[in-house]
Amino acid sequence: MATTETNDKRLDDLLSLAVCPQSRQGLRRASKVLVDRLNVMIVDRALRNVAGDLVERPFDQGLVRHDGERLYVVRDGIAVLMVEQAIVLRDEDRALIEASEG
Repeated sequence: MATTETNDKRLDDLLSLAVCPQSRQGLRRASKVLVDRLNVMIVDRALRNVAGDLVERPFDQGLVRHDGERLYVVRDGIAVLMVEQAIVLRDEDRALIEASEG
């Protein structure tokens, strides 16, 4: 299993190349606060993806589309860049993005 440091390096490499498969916008790392909040929602069985399926497994990191509308999960250093698996971010989730940047 890869270390956190190795996963972070892979994610940095990916961010230099990756775009949202739907909009072609760039992606950025999700803050730990946002990832933690969404993982709580997963445990509470209150988070669904774009396809409407319940997200059942917590994730390590996330990639947020530049407009802040979607998050793609990263598990074990692997980004899941499938449109139907993306998580639609709500206004309160986007506020966490803005707070972590400001």
